[in-house]
Amino acid sequence: MQITIAITRLIIMPISSIVERSLSSLRALSSCGRPFQNY
Repeated sequence: MQITIAITRLIIMPISSIVERSLSSLRALSSCGRPFQNY
C-alpha cells in the first residue's frame, strides 16, 4: 500500500502543479481580455 501511495504522490504532485500554473495563466489571460473569444 505504501508503495502505491508513493507512486500516486509522484504522479499527482507534478500534475497538480501544472494544473495550477495553467489555471493561473488562464485567469491572467481572461482578466487581460479575451480577443479570441466573443461573448
